[in-house]
Amino acid sequence: MKIALILPVYHLAPWHREMTIFTAKMCRSTTNLPFDVVIAERSSDYMVKDQFINHLERPATGSSYVKDFNAGIEYAKDMGAEFVIHSGNDLFLTEGWLEALIEPFNMYEDCGISTISVIESHSGMHNGVIGHDKRLNIVTEGYYGPLMMFRSSDRLDEVYEGKGSDDDLVMRVYTRGQRAYRNLAAIAYHLNGVTQDAKPDEEKTVNDAGGETFHRRWSASPLDIYQKIRRGAAIWGKEHER
Repeated sequence: MKIALILPVYHLAPWHREMTIFTAKMCRSTTNLPFDVVIAERSSDYMVKDQFINHLERPATGSSYVKDFNAGIEYAKDMGAEFVIHSGNDLFLTEGWLEALIEPFNMYEDCGISTISVIESHSGMHNGVIGHDKRLNIVTEGYYGPLMMFRSSDRLDEVYEGKGSDDDLVMRVYTRGQRAYRNLAAIAYHLNGVTQDAKPDEEKTVNDAGGETFHRRWSASPLDIYQKIRRGAAIWGKEHER
């Protein structure tokens, strides 16, 4: 199983670049399994240059987070990747993260997406925990957009700039008879938005547009997963929270 971790980034300061390199190296140090790292980076003054990172330079204009990520998938697929992992340079993966992401694919023939537990930096959001705050030997239905592993034949829909693209992929996976699973055997920590390039009002506009596009496209779906996404159950895994 050949895997690529893809980081779509846009660095606005030198410490953003250093954080990206630190994140990539830490990911390598917390798993015994091999994987490639692809940085899909829009042009800036702080380009990532590191010997163990595959660097993909992206246009400074006319692009988007989703387009950058899809370009990273194409790059990884050309290197032979069968699976890709969507992550970010503000998400820190702990011991056994890759083993936990792979396990649902080995356990379930219908696995189309896998993720793990995540602790958010914003303690007020969903109790700060997405999944569970302790390692548990449980694999349950659920997913988390900032950290998803799926087959390299999939893409995020470029009608979205960011928000809504993960939900849309989940709907397409379920439409073809597959499911999304969360393995609670590993936990990641998300420093939400510390290196984002959008201002709060710009981000809200993009998020609102993405949400509207998603619900307009899928509101008539008979699949139960649509209702779960609306309620948050499939995303947050509330059945395992205190």
